[in-house]
Amino acid sequence: MNKGEINDQFDKIVDSVEEIKVPGHWLNRLVKAVKEGRPGRRIGKRAMSEVMEVSKRSWVEAHLKRELTDFQRKAVELLCRGLNIAPYNISTNWEKVDWDWGGGVRFKISHRSLATFDFDELTGLVILAHDQCVRVQIDSVAPRLMSIAMHQRHERDGSMNVRHPTIEEAIASVRARAERTDT
Repeated sequence: MNKGEINDQFDKIVDSVEEIKVPGHWLNRLVKAVKEGRPGRRIGKRAMSEVMEVSKRSWVEAHLKRELTDFQRKAVELLCRGLNIAPYNISTNWEKVDWDWGGGVRFKISHRSLATFDFDELTGLVILAHDQCVRVQIDSVAPRLMSIAMHQRHERDGSMNVRHPTIEEAIASVRARAERTDT
């Protein structure tokens, strides 16, 4: 991809971000400044983070040439934030993502591994999934290919197929189960 193509993609992302209409919102002022080619004041961490999240979702929509549902956008954001990577750097074929996989979304990605600490993508996915009440399932599909499926849950209480615990509840449950099995 040459520099002109990258600039064209960036312009498409900025154009799609502009569709967020909140009168007087700082994001609209930031987009205007970017379009006019002037960076303006230093952008705060929160502001840049929000712009990047909108850009990630917008990039996928621009790439697919279609609009995603609210949950599909949430799944893309969760995947990107959990893996700490932008969508264009995720080794997946976005056209082959199962966007309606049993009422959820399933991504097939080529990823070496997921870990809990030094390369903490697994921890990121787990914590963010619990924060956002999203069930995440990771399966091996083929050598060096895994699927990450996501299903929205809407409650913290109720039957197993409806609820999703907070991270604190999940930690307490795992620790209690481990104590019962100690010998």
